[in-house]
Amino acid sequence: MIGIIGSKDNSEVKLIKESLEGRGIEVVIMDFTNFPADFKVDIENKNFSINSIDLNKLDGLYINSLLIKGFSFKDDISAQDWIEKYNKFREYQVIEREKTAFKYAIISYIISLGKVVVNHPLTYEYHSMKIFEYFLLNKMNLKFPDTITSNDLGTLKQFIREHNGSALYKANVGGYLHTTLLDENVIDEIAESLTVRPILLQQYIKGYNIRCYVIDDYFICAGRIHQDETYVDSRMGFKGVELIELPGEVIEKVLAISKKQNLIFSGIDLMFSETEKEYYLLECNSSPMFNNFEKYSGAPIAEKLTDYFIRKLK
Repeated sequence: MIGIIGSKDNSEVKLIKESLEGRGIEVVIMDFTNFPADFKVDIENKNFSINSIDLNKLDGLYINSLLIKGFSFKDDISAQDWIEKYNKFREYQVIEREKTAFKYAIISYIISLGKVVVNHPLTYEYHSMKIFEYFLLNKMNLKFPDTITSNDLGTLKQFIREHNGSALYKANVGGYLHTTLLDENVIDEIAESLTVRPILLQQYIKGYNIRCYVIDDYFICAGRIHQDETYVDSRMGFKGVELIELPGEVIEKVLAISKKQNLIFSGIDLMFSETEKEYYLLECNSSPMFNNFEKYSGAPIAEKLTDYFIRKLK
């Protein structure tokens, strides 16, 4: 029996569930959307049961999303309102911390039993610490764009001047900001933000984006992302995917990158410079989304994930 942690309505959860069940594997979905209201938790001594599911009987786990909820007020609030509602915010923090600790505990328990866990939560650290991830990736044997993190306005402007008058502005934490192209004038406009956090700039490589999927030591596929050329972020202006063949030496390096970050399932992003005819490494994603890629390319990503679980169940 394989457990899937994620929303039962998520397209990728549905894909993996259908693929596993199509191969005769029992699947149980642990949807934490309304946790703990929709859950019956029974953990005592050697008993580890959630909604009558004995966790000891799980053969493996796929984590799509832990569904950790952010906090926000419905309306803008004044400083005085914030003082009055601070206790409510603190209460929310405590509750969400408790719920998150419980989710991590059950995952750690399953790992302690020697079961395979795809998208281990510890791999999310790379996603949330882009500076550290870039430090690791820069040591790999693929070209890596010049990158700087700084809160010094003069240093950031100099970096932009050294790279043809513009640079990519990226988030220090993956998934929270869309990548945009900045020049010196825009840096002046956001100078005030440098007093509260450093920002990350990266050399802009003109070319096309390539997404690669890897499961364990198997290279699944690579696809060129077609998009509206007015965007520099491959997540925006999406038009489709074209499966492509990569040189063998590039595939070997992509596999090494995934292994370097101890990932079972990963999505590695490359940029191909059409002027230099060179592949640049952009990032390595833990728990990568793949529904649209599979839908538009026909690549059997869910099937390969299923193959991996079946190999581990033997």
